[in-house]
Amino acid sequence: MSATSKTAKSRSGCRTCKQRRVKCDETKPSCRQCALKSLECPGYATRWKWSTKHEQIQRAPVSKRARVNKPSDSAEDTPEVGSSPRSHRQESAGNHLKHVESVSENGDTAALDDEAEQALLNGDWDDVLLPTFQSSSTPRSLSMSETTRTTTPARHSFDVAPWVWQSPDTILSNVQIQVDFFSEKVCKALTAVDSMNNNPFRQVALSRTKDSLLFFSLCRYLTAAFLNSSASDATSALVVQNAQMETLQRLHNAVAQLDYDVLTRMKAEDILMAIIMFGLSTNWDGSNSPSILHYNAAVRLYTHACCGHEELFLHSLVYWWMGLAFVTDTTKECLLEPPPLERGNHGEAAKRIPHPLAGVSPAAQRLLGRAGSLIYAQRLRCREKSFPSMNQLQKEYEAVQRARSLEEETLSLQLPRANKFVDVGDTATPIQDLINTAEVYRLAALILLYRAFPDLLNGRLRLDEDGNEADARERRLRWVTALAIHALDILRQNSPHSGTRSIESILLVIIAGELQKRTCSSQISCVTNETKSESPSLGPSMAASTPLPTSPFDRFTALHDCVRSVFHIGHLCETSGLDRIYEARRALLKRLQSIRDILPYRLLERVQELVLKTWDAGDNDNPEVFWIDVMIDNELKFLLV
Repeated sequence: MSATSKTAKSRSGCRTCKQRRVKCDETKPSCRQCALKSLECPGYATRWKWSTKHEQIQRAPVSKRARVNKPSDSAEDTPEVGSSPRSHRQESAGNHLKHVESVSENGDTAALDDEAEQALLNGDWDDVLLPTFQSSSTPRSLSMSETTRTTTPARHSFDVAPWVWQSPDTILSNVQIQVDFFSEKVCKALTAVDSMNNNPFRQVALSRTKDSLLFFSLCRYLTAAFLNSSASDATSALVVQNAQMETLQRLHNAVAQLDYDVLTRMKAEDILMAIIMFGLSTNWDGSNSPSILHYNAAVRLYTHACCGHEELFLHSLVYWWMGLAFVTDTTKECLLEPPPLERGNHGEAAKRIPHPLAGVSPAAQRLLGRAGSLIYAQRLRCREKSFPSMNQLQKEYEAVQRARSLEEETLSLQLPRANKFVDVGDTATPIQDLINTAEVYRLAALILLYRAFPDLLNGRLRLDEDGNEADARERRLRWVTALAIHALDILRQNSPHSGTRSIESILLVIIAGELQKRTCSSQISCVTNETKSESPSLGPSMAASTPLPTSPFDRFTALHDCVRSVFHIGHLCETSGLDRIYEARRALLKRLQSIRDILPYRLLERVQELVLKTWDAGDNDNPEVFWIDVMIDNELKFLLV
């Protein structure tokens, strides 16, 4: 055998071996450990890392007990209130930008300690926030169980768009490139409507990252998580984990310092914005960690602290809560209700600025969240399969009554008009796109209610009068499918490049759940022109002579009279009905792909997997498959926002 020339080895081997804590022989092109386990070897190149060796961080005490046990230490570590201005007390990221350096990995920094992460997340939020914002008038029991963070590898079920962006290491190694990328790419992609002067995320990137290490670390983490679109890239995943841990530590320190900061209001606004931005990003990797803990902390901070920009924070919390409502078992976990939406006294000539996440109607998102929470709890109860009891029957009765009330509220919701909002100059997202999206949020709530509580639609369509239960069930399912197709058609009126794509994921999942072939498979009698007058109508807009709309449902069907041919019962019995379902499925998948064109993270892969699994179950002789049941069966708990 010929002697092989020796090459210089790195100090710690490849990233995969470091994560697995095994010895790496550093052979090329792949090390032996990775080859034996059929893993992709990322190589041995050094990575860029934010150096913290020059920082002078003083950790604040996290509980009253800590302050009592160590009074001297607390006095020394805590800055004097009133003696130092904010600029002197706060860590300046601008002074540390020169310390971004290239370092080689070692075993201590590469392998993240799970216990350290748990210590940052486990209970400390309650210890910090409760003593700081204790309210004697509204005592609450706020104990929560921490959700275990388990990352499920994404199964690629559709083509991944070709990304032209550089790797996280390259972008994060240059501070200016990092800030520019976050403000130009990430901020635009994450918001439904974007403008240079009215995007709060961009304002944070341009104004706060130079003054606050918290926001610098946050923008760094969001940029890394946004770029980490490859499930097999161990190097990028490690960069994201390190940035996440750094952000969590700084966020924890900032919350702990609230009680000692003289500028409490300004500080509270900064921290609240940071918690919201961080919490909404925890699922980008596709993991089952919906970050209920951070949401509850944000609600308590908003409720007890005097924060400005009420609409910005409140509507963001409603949007966040809406996503959590679809994956939270409120009988086992604490999910705080968002503060009520205040009806501002806007004058006739006053115009509002669209919200970057809630668009033009946060009320529609709140209704959808309430419907999702109600139905998720109802589907969990159905899975228990316990013997009937009066208590169980009472819960189901109360659920139906709540569903009926929600239906009335949803049907009666009045959406604002385009002339009530300021045109912020986003050419990709006109105000009408936001109004269309708000209308689909309303329709999505109705789709869920009519699907999960059949009595609501049976009574509206007078299907109970037939006496044929199977026929009534099939006609009701057809009506819900037609409503879903109509909602998709409204959503498709938005441009394929509209910014509303960033808030459409949950809508597409709800619509996709009703695009089932069941509507064409059953052999039941179709309504013909001869029997149309003898059959129960589908509402006033379907009848030959439309009566004067009186109830909310009558007004709703009259408003959507343009889809009379779609709502017709016999329409989906024909061969063209099956083609319509397939065409709607293709359009929905195309819309999902357009979302992935701007949001590259792996969560959207799991969203599409949920859609495809629901369709597979429906196509395989399960005509009443419900997408929430599929989500529960597969133990999926990720944010759909």
